[in-house]
Amino acid sequence: MSERPKTEKGVRLSSLRAEALTALHLTHSIYRKHNEELVITATVDGAFSNGSLHLVGLAFNCSTSNLSNVSAKDLLTEIRAFTSGIDPCIKVSAGPKGEIHVEYDRRVQN
Repeated sequence: MSERPKTEKGVRLSSLRAEALTALHLTHSIYRKHNEELVITATVDGAFSNGSLHLVGLAFNCSTSNLSNVSAKDLLTEIRAFTSGIDPCIKVSAGPKGEIHVEYDRRVQN
């Protein structure tokens, strides 16, 4: 297991804003807790709809296809509970391809 998240070819972590990097750090800590490798599959790259937080560096997607120690559903639930307890602006959901989607949406109100 790597100390740093891995990325798919062409994915740039440098395009993420500070808020998303904080969410990434928290997400990575949960992957590491389960001895899983965090692989980022998308940041600002890719085809996203207008208004997507990916386009402004506030969202990223994590692969679940490589999991061996925890289910994707359980991992998503744990990441969601952990991050929302630290910052309610961090939102975690399942993506359309089974990936975990994490975004920092400052429009969220407490």
